[in-house]
Amino acid sequence: MAALRERAAVYNFLLTIILVCTLIGLVNTTERYGSPSRYISVARKKRSEPIVISTPASDGVVKGQSSASSVPTNNNAAGVPPLLRPKRDTTGSHDDGKKDRVPDIVKFQLKDSHQFVMIDWAGEGSDVIVCVTRDSEQTQSSASNVYISYDYGSTFEQKTQNFTTISGKPAIINKFYKNGKFNSRFVFTDVINKYIHTTLDNGKTVISNKVVFTPSELVHHPIDPDVLLVYDTEDKDLKLWASEDFGETWRMIGINVKSYYWSEVTNPPTLYVERRERADVAAVQASQNLFRDKSSVRTVITDVEDFEVKDDFLFAIKKVHLLGSHTTDPQLQLWVSYRQGPFMNSEFPRTHSHQHYYIADISEGQLPILSLFLYEYKALSFNKSMISEYMEQC
Repeated sequence: MAALRERAAVYNFLLTIILVCTLIGLVNTTERYGSPSRYISVARKKRSEPIVISTPASDGVVKGQSSASSVPTNNNAAGVPPLLRPKRDTTGSHDDGKKDRVPDIVKFQLKDSHQFVMIDWAGEGSDVIVCVTRDSEQTQSSASNVYISYDYGSTFEQKTQNFTTISGKPAIINKFYKNGKFNSRFVFTDVINKYIHTTLDNGKTVISNKVVFTPSELVHHPIDPDVLLVYDTEDKDLKLWASEDFGETWRMIGINVKSYYWSEVTNPPTLYVERRERADVAAVQASQNLFRDKSSVRTVITDVEDFEVKDDFLFAIKKVHLLGSHTTDPQLQLWVSYRQGPFMNSEFPRTHSHQHYYIADISEGQLPILSLFLYEYKALSFNKSMISEYMEQC
């Protein structure tokens, strides 16, 4: 046990980042933001987010301690092994004449004692890699560090000093968000001090703005780099905020928000917002100009339990009492709209009560839908963990 604790302490003090840098293609797909659905699941490709590394805490290590800077690669000081960067192998080739693409592996020591690390590459065509280290559980006494590499991970520069509050206090960075299409833009959020920090030039200059809400979740606009959305999950009213000047000013565009989506099926993109009206029942509204005026707001559907958007399709779950049903309990119904047309009720066999719908894929306007229901015989029943495992496999 003593040996394990010693190894954990060394790992925390000399936090080493190993980067496997590969080109990742961006996929345009409708993402769900907000709270998860209860009765419907939609297969989606995993969104691009920072890689998160969490390590166990150890005694005798001071949280927030850091000595990283732009360190030369020939640093052989005690406790700091030399950086390793194997060259790409361009000698191999396939039968079709294409060269093998061997990942470029980089090793760099941050010498940072935090237990929680987030790291992400700016994207195709960029040599920028951003890394944030922080405490796993953040409080007013927490600290965080920001490191940025401009040479594809060979060295990292300490940029923490660029992130401060109006009083000069160091920011407590909780998370950062890159813009996949405008990859010199990043947004860093401080949920403790309620700050949003933005950069247009990969962290070389940072603008810090105090906000009146908690930036729990932030989303970029699909095509307009100046538009940001923030969802405040700490507010009991679950408000949705929008900025049209890259975080300098904000206005509230939704209250009691359950979920929201950007859809690029229309031009400009449509923002769908699912709002709770009473109990578990919600209404869905849509706007193409960020709900600037009432005339631009369209009511999509009301009295729904769940709502999802996927490409050209809109899905809504309703609970209804069916005539002639074998039970007096309300039953689930799946309603589907295609290309903003009217919602149509999906017809399924009603020998058993439906419990959950799973949209496996969409191809040429056709929908494979898996409807899960519970048999009285427990050995044949489905549960949510089985649904999650199936979705991960897809």
